[in-house]
Amino acid sequence: MAVFAPNGMGKSSLVDSLEYYFSEDGTLDRLGRRSSPTQAGPSALRHVDAEDAGTSVHMWFRQGRKKFDDSRPVPAPFPPAAESVLGMVKVPFVIRGYELRRFVDDTSPVDRYRELAEWFELEPLLAVQENLKALRNRVGRMVADTTDTRERLRDLTGATDGAIREFDEAAVLDWLNDIALAPLNGSIRFTELSADDPALRELEGRRRAERERTGLETLENLLAAIDALLGRPATGPEGQGGHIDSFEKSVSRFKDAVANEAAMRSATSESVFGEVWAKAKDLLESGAELDECPVCDTKFAKSPNGSREGVYASLSRSLENLEEYRKAEVAKDSAEAKLRQATRSLGEALDRFSLLAGSAYQYDTVAAYRGALRSCNTGEPAPDSGEAAGALNGLRASISADVERIRQQQSEFTYDAALKTTRRLLATKSELERIRRTKEELRAIRECLGRQAGAFGAAIAEHTGILIGSLQDEIRSIYEHIQGAHAKVPLIRIELAGEGSYDQRSAQVLIDFADSCKGAMPGGFLSDSQIHTLALSIRLAAIHRFNAGARILALDDIVTSYDADHRKNIATMLNKYFGDFQIILATHDRHFFDILPDHFPKNRWRFAKIKELQSGVGPVLEDHLVRDEEVEMKLNKRQDAINDIRKVQEEWLDRICREFETPTTFRRDSNHSLNELATSLGLFLKNCNLGSPTLPEHSRPFLESMQRSKIENLGSHHRNDPYTSSSDGDTRARWEEFKIFRSMFKCPKCGHQRFKRPPDFTIPVCAKCKTPFSFGCQTQ
Repeated sequence: MAVFAPNGMGKSSLVDSLEYYFSEDGTLDRLGRRSSPTQAGPSALRHVDAEDAGTSVHMWFRQGRKKFDDSRPVPAPFPPAAESVLGMVKVPFVIRGYELRRFVDDTSPVDRYRELAEWFELEPLLAVQENLKALRNRVGRMVADTTDTRERLRDLTGATDGAIREFDEAAVLDWLNDIALAPLNGSIRFTELSADDPALRELEGRRRAERERTGLETLENLLAAIDALLGRPATGPEGQGGHIDSFEKSVSRFKDAVANEAAMRSATSESVFGEVWAKAKDLLESGAELDECPVCDTKFAKSPNGSREGVYASLSRSLENLEEYRKAEVAKDSAEAKLRQATRSLGEALDRFSLLAGSAYQYDTVAAYRGALRSCNTGEPAPDSGEAAGALNGLRASISADVERIRQQQSEFTYDAALKTTRRLLATKSELERIRRTKEELRAIRECLGRQAGAFGAAIAEHTGILIGSLQDEIRSIYEHIQGAHAKVPLIRIELAGEGSYDQRSAQVLIDFADSCKGAMPGGFLSDSQIHTLALSIRLAAIHRFNAGARILALDDIVTSYDADHRKNIATMLNKYFGDFQIILATHDRHFFDILPDHFPKNRWRFAKIKELQSGVGPVLEDHLVRDEEVEMKLNKRQDAINDIRKVQEEWLDRICREFETPTTFRRDSNHSLNELATSLGLFLKNCNLGSPTLPEHSRPFLESMQRSKIENLGSHHRNDPYTSSSDGDTRARWEEFKIFRSMFKCPKCGHQRFKRPPDFTIPVCAKCKTPFSFGCQTQ
């Protein structure tokens, strides 16, 4: 479709509607995405009451045999039909003359590369490339991170009392042997810092003998046994104590669980009927026709619950209570098992304490508590642990004091301290070894990622180079076609920066203008029209190659910088390269519009002119036909629709008179009034003896009423007489009458509504089945 109109007549709004329909954010590029002094955003689309007027864009599509359509009001979310079509679009298909040079002149190399990546569908590959790069950088940061190493070296410095700050095994061994072990026993020397060195076993044995000699081993074991019973002094929140506390809490929980189970058992004393209840509930839920109990034959109405619904509700409550009882029973069994385990653990801990304490620390209160625990049956209250706990706390304080006194009496050098230092050094060495191995693995991974990223980038560059090569050939061909066969066409190149590396992120448009000037920027050597041609050629070549699934092209004033010859070349180029595309071409260049019919097949192209820009309507084409929906909308809103009804009548009469070839001479651009068209059709029907149809409950033919146009004239012509005016009722009635009259003009055989009159035929025939026209199948 080609549309002509002078500037300011709304021609670009046709392309705007297409761009808006396919805009994900519901706006136009020139309006921007958000409001600002230069970018109005979506709000600009809703000016002059567009939203209140119900403005929308409706489009229909065909994909093979599949047809689909969708409407997008202003404002509205992205329509599914547009989303489906855009899934097959890689290059924006709306081309406006004023923004064509952007890709060549005003786009940065990085943004140009990003746009090419979208055309070539490289986004998934680039995402993988970016992920590889990010992962390689992350691994590199992990290799460079020395936090763990510094922490281990601080441990080393602390273990050696600040003597060694960097790990050197020989230096560490010298310090361990000469400083930590020599004052104790010069015969114990480590030859390697390893857990397998015999000196470690010797050191452990001497430490054990030392602890037995001083009594620390026994005292510390006894403290551990007391802590197991009472909990450590700094156990944390209240209630997290030792075995005594756990046992007493288990007794309390079991008591509560028993009470709850007993209460629920009382509420479900008839639990033996649980299975019967469940099956009866299922039967009532099934919708079976029942009015009495299937077990005891009692009528539902005479039951204690009074109805089927009452019985169902009672069953539901009983089953819910039964389920609660089962849960309470499970909770009681679980509490009983935990109580038995707590009792067993407490008894074992008391026996261990007695064994370790022996005769030296034997307390009657603890023994009495142990005896009470043995005689305590499950479910009985817990024996009082107050006296036993008090005695154990006193013993713990006494033993802790003895341990502290013994340690103070020991010298600075002990086998216990030497063994702790040795183990710290072994742990530090082990951690440093682990860190070293991890760093080596990470370095290998980083190198591998670098090789993979390089290979991946090289593959992308090769693939992109092939695509660019094929695209460059088509760009040059289109450029040559537009500029003319005798024009000097430079070699056009799209060159990626850093080819061969994995970090290509920019692209340049270059030309080889002459042998002495290769790889030049177009703006320095091409004229304004040549740059325009280059930009147009790049965009059209990309659309032709990458939008094969959605062959749509919208062109808005793309010939502003061309002379007559170049405009002609553009027309022939479009016909050659885009003959199978759906094209919408808008222009204010009258000469360009006039030559288009010489290059485009008329059976596949529509050439239209905008005759006016109506307020609240928009651009109106010269051949615009008023649709029934427009009339219906105005009638429903109680707006004046009589002029629209007149237009519909005139447009329909004009078509039917042309098809019937009535006596009036119809020229292509001629306009005929309503009464002239109706008179012509009436004379034709009379001469063919077809008669003029009469509407139901009307005595005179409706065509005679159309010839007089009384109702239409009342609504569209000014009259001085205030008593002669149309009403809403008159207008709606006239519209309904016309639709009935129009429906009578259809084929009596197949119902088709288009006709033609072959040569030498008096009566027109159906354009579909060739049946002669008649009013024999009149329907309302």
